[in-house]
Amino acid sequence: MKKQQLAALCLAAGLALTGITSPVSAAQTGTGISMSADSTSDTQTSSSKKESTATNSESNSANQSNTDSTDTTIFPEQAVQTAPIRSEDPTDTTKPSEPTDPTDPTDPSEPTDPTEPSNPEKPDTTVKNGVCYDEDTDTWNIYKDGELAEPCNGLYDTEEGWLYIVDGKFQKDYTGLAENGAGWWRIVDGKVDFSCNGLVDSEYGWWYLRGGRIDFEYTGLAENEYGWWYIENGGLYFNATGLAQNEYGWFYVRNSKVDFGFTGLANNEVGWWYVRNGQIDFSYNGHVKIDGKQYLVKGGQVSREAYIWPLDGYTRLSDTFGERICPFHGKEFHNGVDIPAPEGTNIMASASGVVTKATYSSSFGNNITIDHGNGVETMYLHCSALAVEEGDHVEQGQVIAYVGTTGSSTGNHLDFRFKVDGEYVDPLSMVQP
Repeated sequence: MKKQQLAALCLAAGLALTGITSPVSAAQTGTGISMSADSTSDTQTSSSKKESTATNSESNSANQSNTDSTDTTIFPEQAVQTAPIRSEDPTDTTKPSEPTDPTDPTDPSEPTDPTEPSNPEKPDTTVKNGVCYDEDTDTWNIYKDGELAEPCNGLYDTEEGWLYIVDGKFQKDYTGLAENGAGWWRIVDGKVDFSCNGLVDSEYGWWYLRGGRIDFEYTGLAENEYGWWYIENGGLYFNATGLAQNEYGWFYVRNSKVDFGFTGLANNEVGWWYVRNGQIDFSYNGHVKIDGKQYLVKGGQVSREAYIWPLDGYTRLSDTFGERICPFHGKEFHNGVDIPAPEGTNIMASASGVVTKATYSSSFGNNITIDHGNGVETMYLHCSALAVEEGDHVEQGQVIAYVGTTGSSTGNHLDFRFKVDGEYVDPLSMVQP
């Protein structure tokens, strides 16, 4: 019994040095066997001889068995000699591994709950209301308390901007005009283009836009790549002819387009105007000849009442402007018009001006010339008497002379003449009786 205990102790000591727990030692400990150094010394001494004998015997047996197999029995002496030495060699497999980083999410020391996902997604509990996009159907719809009320139709304000939607579908390929409660809007690639200003063509015609919306209150001129156009109440109708205004001036419009090739007279509610190269020339002062007639222009405006008929109540002509047979001179060019009237009838100044001549000649008789400025002069011939002198300033309608038959004349009449820039012109092109 003692021999068995001693053998067990030796085996346990050897295993302890190698770090191996002896199942035999653990079992014996469980039986309550306990020995101290004092109580076992005699036993160890008395058993030395037996151990020596047993060792020799076992050695012979071991030597014998070495021929058959390797002896795996570990003795205390061998255990001390073969005890592993702690190595600093980093390749030594007995070196303890470095502790893992406790913050490492893969650290098994802090396992995650296998029943809980690492990134849990909270369910969407938002109740849809108003205009919402449905990813499943790729449509825009109107929801009320989470329930689909109807698909969108028209213009809607979304996180992506104002979209044009028809039967729930975003019209990304549409470019044109579309309407909502705020007006008509320019749509480009399905979205309201708030940067659009000017004329835009659409399936509904040409319209004038400000900030992407048709300006139905605008009336005036607007430009595009085809020219300048007259816009009325936001629309271009191609039917307007006359004068129209913008910030650059007044222009002549034909079929709603500014006609920069036009030079002539045009009127509006204020009066008649001289238009040169499509635009009223407010800087022009003088006479212009349009369709064979002379017109006085002041500040661009034409006044047909600039000159008055010199004989009140007498409008019949006995001779006109042009070629004639004169009883005194034969064939000649008559530079005025002859107006028969009784002797002594008042002759009035056709317009205000300065008397540059008040004299008598054998041909013209008593005659007067008035300078009206702007290159225009009037002449009054064959007068019976004169009421003004050279240098006098006269007003329009002022009596300047009286009808007579002085000079080369066959009867009482007024020979009335006009000069423009030194050239005779038909008086009827300047004034009407």
